[in-house]
Amino acid sequence: MLKELNGLYLLKHPPFLKASLILNISIINANEGNLKNVSLEIPREKLVVFSGLSGSGKSTLLVDVLFTECQRQYLEAIGMQGIRKPDVEAVRHTSPAIMISQNDHNKNPRSTLGTQSDIYTDLRLVYEKLAKRDCPHCGRRVAAADCREETERIGDQFKVYMDCIFCGQRMDKLTRSAFSFNTREGACPACEGLGRVLRVNLNRVVNQTLSLEDGAVDFWVYKFAEYQTGVLYAAYQHYGLPLPVRLPVAQFSELQKLILFEGVESETLQKALPAIKPPKTASSGRFEGLLPMLWRRLADKEKNVERLGQYFDSTPCQTCNGERLTALSRSATVNETRLPQLSALSLEELLAWIQALRLTLNEREQHLVTDYLRDIETKIGRFVNVGLAYLTLDRQTMTLSGGELQRVRRAAVLASDLSGIIYVLDEPTIGLHPKDTAGLIAILKKLRDAGNTVAVIEHDLDVLKEADYIIDIGPGSGKHGGLVIGQGRLDEIKRQETSVTGMYLNEEHPSKTAFRAPTGVVRVKNADKFNLKNLNVDIPTGCLTAVTGPSGS
Repeated sequence: MLKELNGLYLLKHPPFLKASLILNISIINANEGNLKNVSLEIPREKLVVFSGLSGSGKSTLLVDVLFTECQRQYLEAIGMQGIRKPDVEAVRHTSPAIMISQNDHNKNPRSTLGTQSDIYTDLRLVYEKLAKRDCPHCGRRVAAADCREETERIGDQFKVYMDCIFCGQRMDKLTRSAFSFNTREGACPACEGLGRVLRVNLNRVVNQTLSLEDGAVDFWVYKFAEYQTGVLYAAYQHYGLPLPVRLPVAQFSELQKLILFEGVESETLQKALPAIKPPKTASSGRFEGLLPMLWRRLADKEKNVERLGQYFDSTPCQTCNGERLTALSRSATVNETRLPQLSALSLEELLAWIQALRLTLNEREQHLVTDYLRDIETKIGRFVNVGLAYLTLDRQTMTLSGGELQRVRRAAVLASDLSGIIYVLDEPTIGLHPKDTAGLIAILKKLRDAGNTVAVIEHDLDVLKEADYIIDIGPGSGKHGGLVIGQGRLDEIKRQETSVTGMYLNEEHPSKTAFRAPTGVVRVKNADKFNLKNLNVDIPTGCLTAVTGPSGS
């Protein structure tokens, strides 16, 4: 169609032609895993749900084939290689892909909601610009925003100083690194920024009512127990101590216990027996000691490190009281508030603090931090929108529930303005209460409406109902799956006799009417962890009990 504009004729695409330019994603002859020569087209810019029995091949098709091939083609297009081509003849009309899976959360104890969301990073920048601290020379309280700064290069490092506005003396400026518990400058030296310290619980390590021969040391097993006992007894002979054969550990002498617990390199032992040098070989009695042995194994990150955890107690660091930062960093304030105090506030309370701070800042201070404050407010707003206003920045991501992790991911998606992307989500409703599923669906539709293709592996009926298109994989699991057995809208799937999902949805599934009587109870008293409020509950035994409630409740 031609349209005249100021004497020029412009080509104008009719609506039907514009729609036809959107090419479907084509997968041709996929044989990865249990897939059997699968070929199909996935509608672009739609919400497409992949359904089917567990193990039928949904993840293989969507993750191992589509997502992997999208990544491979993208990297090769920019001159990079390294991803193996999946067993598929071709995947055409792809785009860069982003995958959101169930197991992509950070299990590092240093990862918190604040660090993962970068809200804590913004706060560190605010404290770098505005924090007040005591001058080490005159002792008066000075604000970073009022002091003259100077940067000096020392080797490959840059050092930032500031001059006290009262006495003029130079001091180290507290930079953003000084407010991070993941840097040498900012981390509490006692706990290295973890906020907690580990201590060996000897009661779990040693049953002192037993002898070594009867298994007193819990983590010594089989031949290893015999070997270590032999080395220990050689150490006792080296120091002229009697051998406590078949003697309960509780009846060991103080020196015998000292060598058992701390080993022959113990300073206390060397002070007690200064005339005897420690043995040099295991055969002559060079016994490591239970405590050094456990610490070494933990540091070496052995395969059984999780099992070793049972021998340690984690307690708040007494140096920083769990606040993770150095004494100077945790004493600095903005608007009379220390940074660790902000980390312990709920996001809702933190937002109120930010809004109150704005009212106290002069024009120069506003100029220094307004971008960071705006970013914090925007990010908190996203968390509020997905129902996470009650979380705190210092909450470790590894302690979040499945539903909370899902909503954290949704908050991140809200920040995205990308279009033309293929989003791959692996069972995003896992851990979500049905009440929260509507919010997830709204996010999926938002991504789709921004011009993205949203491909979801899902079993939830509410998501299936809202899908633009469903692709059913099956008919069974493993070698009995790997085929496309149905596709179309939900009403079309229900009419396709080859679709296991469609046929299941057509059947009636009555609720249970006969219930098993409990045989007893497991009693929980005064539970206060995280958001639990002196919770008391009896959980019946001898029957199947479901614990329900909104995600994060």
